[in-house]
Amino acid sequence: MWFSRLVDLALIDALEGTLPCKARECLIARHRKYTEQFASSPEMLERVTIMTNKGMSPGQDVFAVNCWFLGSQETEKMWNDYGENGNGVAIRSTVERLSTSFQNLGGLAKLSVIDRVQYVDFESHDMNENDALNVDKVAFLKNKSLAHENEVRILTPSLCFNPDGISLNKEQFTQKGLNVKCQLQTLIQEVIVGPCAEPHFFTLIERLVGRYQLCVDVKKSQLSNLASPLKPTNLPT
Repeated sequence: MWFSRLVDLALIDALEGTLPCKARECLIARHRKYTEQFASSPEMLERVTIMTNKGMSPGQDVFAVNCWFLGSQETEKMWNDYGENGNGVAIRSTVERLSTSFQNLGGLAKLSVIDRVQYVDFESHDMNENDALNVDKVAFLKNKSLAHENEVRILTPSLCFNPDGISLNKEQFTQKGLNVKCQLQTLIQEVIVGPCAEPHFFTLIERLVGRYQLCVDVKKSQLSNLASPLKPTNLPT
């Protein structure tokens, strides 16, 4: 399963992993206070600056997320944005299946969180200072304009390991994300082929599922062919 780093998602959604305006203002005010307090200590001033810079986008460069749409019904918007204009494939799962399908999140499962995204107005949303400094709070905030995604995401440290399971430190981690081993049979409830997919593509997906001995159903989307595809956003998930 692919986990995208927050800092790379921010290249597409500038608000990804960042603080709402009011929280930023509080951190700036705190920075000014400490700057005055430690004006005679260059070493402490440097530490204060580093702390403030990290606080503005907590964990953005060291955490990654895997994102899902939560809903009992398919939507044309999601197929258009993430499913090759209705020609792709969707995996249907449950929150329980998702949370139990990962054998080992790099030995850092206790630092991993699964939760619903909260869609807010970044201009007016208020949060306390403790929450503002915690990546497990900030990483679950997105702009209210994206509320149609109704997203559930898993947040995990992106420094934990490479695809071979070998531990990495920050200096070694240069990828845009990481692949995490998971139990596909546990994760996948059904495979849904897009509403615009041709019959031969449906057959191909059936054969692929059989090849990897996954005991899951392959079904065609319940939506009719999408009449007027929207332009994909190409947002990594």
